[in-house]
Amino acid sequence: MTGDAMLGVALTRDQQAEAVIRGGLAAYNTAQFRPSDNTTLDVLVRDESGGEVLGGLPGHTSYRLLFLEVFHLPEELRGAGVGSRVIGLAEDEARRRGCTLRLSIP
Repeated sequence: MTGDAMLGVALTRDQQAEAVIRGGLAAYNTAQFRPSDNTTLDVLVRDESGGEVLGGLPGHTSYRLLFLEVFHLPEELRGAGVGSRVIGLAEDEARRRGCTLRLSIP
């Protein structure tokens, strides 16, 4: 790269840009640490009668860390302990995979 870097704010998600950023980070982490062990860890909350997804927590584990990407429960499931059970299930699975910390990614 020559000269100054150009900065800009994107108002929509650019999948190609995201791929460049994620690929660059993965390459850096592999060079500095070890190859990534990125594994999906999603906890889904489903309707009992039809199995429709109502909410949940998409995340993943990598480098012995649990990454929580987003978390949502519909209003009618809040305040009844469902959220705590979702987080607990994710943490239990992450510990089973050898994770020791949790990072939240906005």
